[in-house]
Amino acid sequence: MAGGQDDRRQTPRHGPSSFGMQAPEAVFGPLGLRPGDVFLDLGCGPGDYALAAARIVGPRGRVYGLDQWDEVLKSLRSEAMLLGISNLLPIAGDFREGLPLADGWVDVCLMATLWHVLNLKRDAGRIFGEVRRVMKIDGRLAVLSFKKEDRPRGPPLAQRPSPDQIAAAVAPHGFRQNRLADLGDNFLLVFGCE
Repeated sequence: MAGGQDDRRQTPRHGPSSFGMQAPEAVFGPLGLRPGDVFLDLGCGPGDYALAAARIVGPRGRVYGLDQWDEVLKSLRSEAMLLGISNLLPIAGDFREGLPLADGWVDVCLMATLWHVLNLKRDAGRIFGEVRRVMKIDGRLAVLSFKKEDRPRGPPLAQRPSPDQIAAAVAPHGFRQNRLADLGDNFLLVFGCE
């Protein structure tokens, strides 16, 4: 989604990804993802988080990678096939327009490094209302974002939200903050459903 020219996962096939900026266990540990869970990667881009989650939830679990770009989804499908991952379903769509999933279906929803491209004044109600709709009662929303510090990777400083700004945007839609994890250049906020 966002990043500079030196992102470890930026390749002609993938484009930029924040996945290589921290150890996967630093992201997935706080999420409490378990075998059999349903995981939704909103704005999945190249799908690095979705591929990692597919391994964690195993064959009884399900992973949905939603993105609006057909080319990255085609690449993700191919990569999943090559890796023998059959529980990952790439879905084309714009999450600002709704989510093509059933009510109460998702255990964990991840929004990784895409906060800076959202127009929350216009879309917060639609986005987080839909996320809350598809979440299970005990589901978790995780937001991975670049720190609000001037660093070489990521969006301009003015486009980086603070943890408080993120919490204020999601709280009115039925989420309460459970955890804040420092990931170096990034932070991870985990919210439970109210």
